Amino acid sequence: YDGIKAAGFEIATYESILMWSYYGEDHKGVCFEIEIDDDSEYLSKVQYQNERPTMQTEKLLRNFCGQLFANKDQKEANALMLPLILQPYITKAEGWRHEQEYRLIYLEEVFEKEGIFKKLCNDGTERYMCPVKITKVFCGANMSEDNKDILRKNLPAEIEIVEMNISDTKYELLTH
Repeated sequence: YDGIKAAGFEIATYESILMWSYYGEDHKGVCFEIEIDDDSEYLSKVQYQNERPTMQTEKLLRNFCGQLFANKDQKEANALMLPLILQPYITKAEGWRHEQEYRLIYLEEVFEKEGIFKKLCNDGTERYMCPVKITKVFCGANMSEDNKDILRKNLPAEIEIVEMNISDTKYELLTH
């Protein structure tokens, strides 16, 4: 995504040839730019390292017990404990660093407040649906004109549609 503006995070990119090859059906798909609140407590930048993370049980219990005895409020307790609990979910092997991935991770207790709900999909799986504000749609360099027309006809006018092209002279993606 281009334009993730959460405090302290790098800006991820829509211009990665590898990402389009992996996840964009060989440049035939789309990439969505989404708007995220600067103060989102649910957004985590993925950490890349060679060692698998381990649950830091002792530190987790110490923070939990300390929170109980100090009568800290829930938000303060979460700020202490969530990083320890989330570590396995926001860590990937160093070789994936080029993905510049972010993950939105919500506590189940805030689903209703955040507008998150379960949906039964056509393939029979249940997925959690999270409302986001889409600001741009990037069309893959190999997307068919028919699919581009479908996007133009169905997306609201305020969502910008950007067409990607593969450079003839460099290993890079261009927009026009």
